[in-house]
Amino acid sequence: MTGVSAPSVDVVAARPIAAGSLNVPELASRDDLYVLNHCTKYLARDPQPPRHDFLNTDGGHARATYADCWRFPVVDASATGPDWNDVTFVYRVPDGGPVPQRVAVVSTIDRLHEPLVLRHLGDTPFFAASVVTPRMRRYRYRVLVDGRAELDSINPQTETLVTGEVWSSFFTWSYNQPITFERWEFVILDRLTRHILPFNTEAAENYLRLSKDKDTVQNILAMLNDPLIVYTTTPQNVSKYVDFMLKTGAIKAKPDSWKDLFFPNVHGLPGS
Repeated sequence: MTGVSAPSVDVVAARPIAAGSLNVPELASRDDLYVLNHCTKYLARDPQPPRHDFLNTDGGHARATYADCWRFPVVDASATGPDWNDVTFVYRVPDGGPVPQRVAVVSTIDRLHEPLVLRHLGDTPFFAASVVTPRMRRYRYRVLVDGRAELDSINPQTETLVTGEVWSSFFTWSYNQPITFERWEFVILDRLTRHILPFNTEAAENYLRLSKDKDTVQNILAMLNDPLIVYTTTPQNVSKYVDFMLKTGAIKAKPDSWKDLFFPNVHGLPGS
């Protein structure tokens, strides 16, 4: 990993939040060690040949050399409460590139004209900042490197606006929108679940042979195709599991319906 010296950068103080209200973002208490634990695992590899050719890596993009680049920005539980996540933005100085004097993020978490300045993590190529963010939402953002707006060089997710502008994008926990799967997409998912997942294809059998599993292909296929095992996108026997949890004391109250435990996009399925 290329070593870089620490420049003089601005430091953003946490903005106070009024009692009983969380109408503006608050900086989360995530120290350098927390950030580096994520960075060293996924981003700190010395320059090597690309690991993959997917996730927006056209033209030999640097993220092709990162492990699990989709994990960024880091979305984690928040001490603020169950309706919030701590979101950590990370910028990595390109190998051999100049160290910027100022790195910031503008996002729809807050007003777009108020950048969140990222701190430089000592003698490393990483800048980072963590902010408390509402759950169950999707956000877009851009990175400002010495005032120049660009897409996140790590996160492959993007959102294209009706104007044609492309922004980096991420979502917090439990985000779900009906547009996530259009009807034709759900049909494909259902087909994959029923046919591909049980390995009921010649290609799947070839995969099992090439994987050199110690078990035989016949035994693995027999387990995968056990008639007692059902591959489906429809929630089944949830009520039985709930009754068991209630009996053992794992839960204190029984939901009125299995639908209370799932998002609305599956409520039309014949679940139980």
